[in-house]
Amino acid sequence: MYMRVMRQVLVIATVIAVAATSAWAAGEGEEGSEAMAEKEMVTDPSSGKQFTAPQYGGTMTIAHFAHTLAVDTYSGGPAVTHIAGVVEKLAMMDWAVDRDTWALNCFCGPIEYMRGQLAESWEQTDPLTVTVKLRPDVYWQDKEPVNGRQFVADDVVYNYTRYIGLGDGDASPFIDRLGNMVWDSITAPDDHTVVFKLQEPQAWFLYDLLWHEITAMYAPEVIEAGNVTDWESLVGTGPFMLTDVQEGSSLAWERNPNYWGHDEKYPDNQLPYPDALKALVIPEPGTRLAAFRTGQIDLGFSQHGASIRTPGDLEGLLRTNPDMQYGIYNFRSDYLFMINVENPPLDDIRVRRALQLAINLDEINDALYDGQGNATPRSMSAHIWVPPYEEWPEELQFYFNYNPEHAEELLDEAGLPRGDDGTRVTIGALIGGVGTLDATYWELVQGYYADIGVELELQPEDGSIYADRMAAVQYELGMSEGTSQMIEEHLVGRFYGDGTNQWQPNTVDPEYNALIEEMRAATTLDEYAELWGVANLFLLEKQWIITAVEPPQWNIVQPWIQGWNGENMLGRHQYVELYGRLWIDQDLKDHYLN
Repeated sequence: MYMRVMRQVLVIATVIAVAATSAWAAGEGEEGSEAMAEKEMVTDPSSGKQFTAPQYGGTMTIAHFAHTLAVDTYSGGPAVTHIAGVVEKLAMMDWAVDRDTWALNCFCGPIEYMRGQLAESWEQTDPLTVTVKLRPDVYWQDKEPVNGRQFVADDVVYNYTRYIGLGDGDASPFIDRLGNMVWDSITAPDDHTVVFKLQEPQAWFLYDLLWHEITAMYAPEVIEAGNVTDWESLVGTGPFMLTDVQEGSSLAWERNPNYWGHDEKYPDNQLPYPDALKALVIPEPGTRLAAFRTGQIDLGFSQHGASIRTPGDLEGLLRTNPDMQYGIYNFRSDYLFMINVENPPLDDIRVRRALQLAINLDEINDALYDGQGNATPRSMSAHIWVPPYEEWPEELQFYFNYNPEHAEELLDEAGLPRGDDGTRVTIGALIGGVGTLDATYWELVQGYYADIGVELELQPEDGSIYADRMAAVQYELGMSEGTSQMIEEHLVGRFYGDGTNQWQPNTVDPEYNALIEEMRAATTLDEYAELWGVANLFLLEKQWIITAVEPPQWNIVQPWIQGWNGENMLGRHQYVELYGRLWIDQDLKDHYLN
């Protein structure tokens, strides 16, 4: 198994220097600087960075570009904005992990860097059995109808039975792999122990059980009363309680005074630090940016639509707010092409390789993203599990580097000479998500292809038309989101030729199919990951895709928010838990804003 820590660039202003240099604090002079210099400081054990000492209080305000009215992950899916921090899961990423080991700046992470949230410990005693021990000190929030009762094993059994569909109801449409396992039972031998049993071994059993996207724990009493889709009835075990939802305008949470959790870095400190959270729904990026400039927003994370979309946006913000903290990370590329390999001339691997060789990814990265994106090709799917580019075979590396001269040689060999106008062939490119992508990217690719005599005909479609055409393989090149960090099969599975995959290209390769079937039959995660890596290299060697630059994404945080090392979230959609572990230095905030 390959574990690769994501590259991360993080700029955090030194707290004392901030007080002296901020443009906002220009009128404070030596008195303000001396006041900041006298503050008690702590050293973050996970990063070695210094922050002002943790403190309680204040309202932390977040920017959202939109929000869904869904509350119940069973029916609404994982990306609901209301429930994170109210309901909890069995596990999350370890807030105290050494950031040089794992940076906590992606959706997911290896199981060795997880720690219990509601679970105190777990053990996979055999391939079919996982035993989870629950924390004995967890209580539901003090709201009707649970009124602060203890969280017990029967609550876990109820929720997982509902998600997986082991009772009278159907499984959640979002349960995915966990719901496809052949289950035996989920039982509670005592109030703090849950035993999960399968009939057949499955590699993802433990991982998905602990950390599936949707498996938050809801109060059974609320579900039984039929109120689980009503935000006002939402009761959890988490650090915050949802107190107000103004559709299309704002969300508000208050601190749960009886929360069981303590700061993993400073164990004497009960969580959360803020008294309240507020999310302002601001769809327009320029308006969000203005709110940051004036200090109305404390945090802007990219998954909520942070207003920083380009290096120019960031540079402009730092000109007016030089002490803004920001974290840069690369999540995925939405500019990758899947290839319909049954459509001539793309059935010829020489042509496919020429299309890859013709694109200068480094130049695109410099031109569009000031070099802050990732231009190094990565294996598709979860690249933290599979061989990095540096470990690919040398011949394979060659075909993923810019080399237009060799691209032209390959096209000549494939019988595609230049015509009188210099054009060899016209190839269509189906482009989706038109409203959210940068058209300049495609224009640059068109230019590179024109240099080798290939006319790239862009076919932009949005919404259902794009999805239908992709599903029907009505394309030559079809845009697909690419090098995702999600720990799931993603692109690898799309090339499995069983006819069931959305957007499946016309690739039916018996050798590849056999490899995927062997991978899916693996009974351990290590075995699965090893075969996954082999499958990635196989599809790359076949040149079934054309890789692209991963654009940078930015999280931005005001200088008075302390304890932040560039983290993105503590698990899949577990971001409010992160906010509860940061604190507001009110003196610094007053210093900047007054």
